[in-house]
Amino acid sequence: MIADTDKPGSSWLTPTIRVTLLLVIVLALLVYLPYQSCSLDDFDSFNFARALTNFEPSAGIPHAPGYVLYVALGQLMLRVTGDPRTALTLLSVLSASLACGVLFVLTTLLFDRYTGLTAFALVLLMPLMWLNADKALSDSPGVLFQSITMLALVLAVQRRAPLWVASLLLGIAAGFRPQAVLGVALVLLVAVLCLRPRPLVWLQSALALLAGTMLWVVPLLVSFGPDITGFRSYMSGPTGFVAAEESLFSTTITAESIRARWSLLWHWGSQAFCGPLPEWARMALFGAAVVLIVWGAFRRRKQISLWLCFAWLAPQLALQLLFLNPSETRYMLALLFPAATLAAAGLQAVLRPRRALALAIVLAAVIGLVTLPLARQLHSEVSPPDRLVAYLRSRYQASDTLVVGRQSYNALSYYLSGWDVRFLDYYGNEAMKEEFNRTRATYIVIADPEGLRPGEAFVEIESRVFEQNPQVHAKHSRVEVTCYGRVTDLAPHDFALPENGIIQMGTEQDARYVLDGWYRREDVGGVAARWTGAAPAATLRVYLPNKASRLSLNALSFAPAQLLDVFCNDVLVGQVSVPQTWTQLTVPLSDSCFSSESTILLRLCAATLKSPSAEGQSTDHRTLGIAVSRLQVLP
Repeated sequence: MIADTDKPGSSWLTPTIRVTLLLVIVLALLVYLPYQSCSLDDFDSFNFARALTNFEPSAGIPHAPGYVLYVALGQLMLRVTGDPRTALTLLSVLSASLACGVLFVLTTLLFDRYTGLTAFALVLLMPLMWLNADKALSDSPGVLFQSITMLALVLAVQRRAPLWVASLLLGIAAGFRPQAVLGVALVLLVAVLCLRPRPLVWLQSALALLAGTMLWVVPLLVSFGPDITGFRSYMSGPTGFVAAEESLFSTTITAESIRARWSLLWHWGSQAFCGPLPEWARMALFGAAVVLIVWGAFRRRKQISLWLCFAWLAPQLALQLLFLNPSETRYMLALLFPAATLAAAGLQAVLRPRRALALAIVLAAVIGLVTLPLARQLHSEVSPPDRLVAYLRSRYQASDTLVVGRQSYNALSYYLSGWDVRFLDYYGNEAMKEEFNRTRATYIVIADPEGLRPGEAFVEIESRVFEQNPQVHAKHSRVEVTCYGRVTDLAPHDFALPENGIIQMGTEQDARYVLDGWYRREDVGGVAARWTGAAPAATLRVYLPNKASRLSLNALSFAPAQLLDVFCNDVLVGQVSVPQTWTQLTVPLSDSCFSSESTILLRLCAATLKSPSAEGQSTDHRTLGIAVSRLQVLP
């Protein structure tokens, strides 16, 4: 049943609505345009920047699903600006501003003009909308085409436009962000059920959907040529990564894992929607939004407009809760417009139209005030990967340095032209260690050094951390880099213990001693430490010229009933039980542990390595053995 407000008849796009639409777009432009990001903020941004001048999906430029239409629009903007970063950020600004206009028109069409203005006011200054409007990513263009498709579907349901137009736009929108059109696809199904089209209309819509999809699929197929297997592998890659790394099902599902995921969703989601307000304020706003959506649903339960909005929201909400990384808040953009539309409808159902709009404007102003510093930081402070690049250029040379990166790889390879830059995910840890053994480089730089070390031929000479407020961009808010030099200029006594005989693990003091098998420095239960588990044995290189009786460790285990074997130069010297709380442990030392002529290798082998994600305790996929905060040799 189509509600009275949804019946076709006189034109709804009145001069007043047209003028208001123009003002909405201009206001959004005035907000977003001055704060374009000064960096390519994301791993994906560098792929997009490369694709503007070298579109080659078969070589992974850009990543799946190819973003053909987004890249095409970016190439048009590049002709105007001449700079890839400016082209992509400007495209995001224009897309977000137009999307705000589409949201106003869509919500006006579904309900009324005041509801449209209320929805626009709610989203304009949200961090989720504002910050993504200024980044070199496909999310804002994706939201634009998602909302245009939804508008076409509503027009079709109200019999103001043919259904095939919406089908064509749905196929196009899938090329920008496929996961963001699930809700719109469900609305298309609802539209079909409402309209009960004739077979000819079915055929037109199906062909239009196919045509819209082929606009971005055909260029990909041309890029791959006859390599259909490569095309399939390319397109399925992101799905496999989400399933293995980011979804709820990538961990053992327990009450603890569900609580941990909900905690992450709340932490990141509430700040993405409300900004850095106090938690009680965010809870109040979210509670009010839920109440308004429920109340609006009750008041308008006989209108198809309401159920179209719920059909738009529900699949995206389920996708976010179950499959997508909670810290990747940009994925939540697909939820923003349907949620804002429902909240605006609820607010208009509770208050008089002008009062509801005034309240929405006040809320927007409050959120905007706390979001403005984040937008300024995005615009004025270069991202951690960019700062890493500047640091490497100032300290090292391309001719004698091997650079390895994971999350930072795209930034490093994009900016460090002529350097030897390797992608860790391409090689894997073991193959990369073989590369370390073969390299003639004097220095090795490892960015994002999760458990990877270059072996005994190199020693850590410095480490740095580059950080940014994670609310500005969570994915690259922290970049760690560890730099190593060859040990040819170091004598055994350079690896002697500090004067007090204590190595404080998890601090810069452990730099020259740590070899394979250790993860990064981190806080473990409030104590600076390192976890073992990056390899079966965690190795330390030390110089012990004088005999001693015991090795003392302050350690805890991740797994229960942990046993730890301690080796000196491959000779087992002792075994101890390690509890799950910080405990001082001692191991007797044999004569094989001491030499005045060379260093010795201490190896710690935990019998049980377990992953927190496999235990359903967190999303940490590392295999952990024991954490060590302090090591000391006692007389």
